[in-house]
Amino acid sequence: YAAFVALFVAEPRARARIVKGILARNVRATSSENLKRLMAAQVWRCPVSWWWDAQAARSESAKEWPLAISGWTENGRKERALVIALGCLQAPLLAHYASTPWALGAGGALALPATMPPAGKWLRGMLERILCDRIGYTDTLTTVGQDALQFLRSWEADPHAPYNTADVTKLYWRCDMLRCYALGLPW
Repeated sequence: YAAFVALFVAEPRARARIVKGILARNVRATSSENLKRLMAAQVWRCPVSWWWDAQAARSESAKEWPLAISGWTENGRKERALVIALGCLQAPLLAHYASTPWALGAGGALALPATMPPAGKWLRGMLERILCDRIGYTDTLTTVGQDALQFLRSWEADPHAPYNTADVTKLYWRCDMLRCYALGLPW
């Protein structure tokens, strides 16, 4: 009810700051489904960008990475979405699906499943959408994003192709560093 009452503040800038602040502070108390329902109903007549901000922040705090990526992308904060995509989804995707045949040792070629999992296809689509305009991204972020996208495209095109373990390990390490340093998530 606090946000509803705040809508009656006469000064537009003050009203915007109060309502946005209330949404940001209380977003953890509601689920993604409730946020989507409220956005559709527009009960409070707030700008849609505030709802996407609230959903992305709530999803990020709940470690619902795909929803956080979608929320930040819809709100135009693609750099944040790219960091989350690379740090929280690309690295675990690599770690989960890549394996080295034991006979070849650590220097051998990497084996991947014959078909890319749905998570990989979704991530490739999101990276293509996010990287279509690279305005404002740092060089490092753009480079890691392009490398990850190229890896996912080549995996989808030819899953039986041999992948150099050192290259994939380097991509994993760079994605993991983005998670640690850009997001501040040590785990």
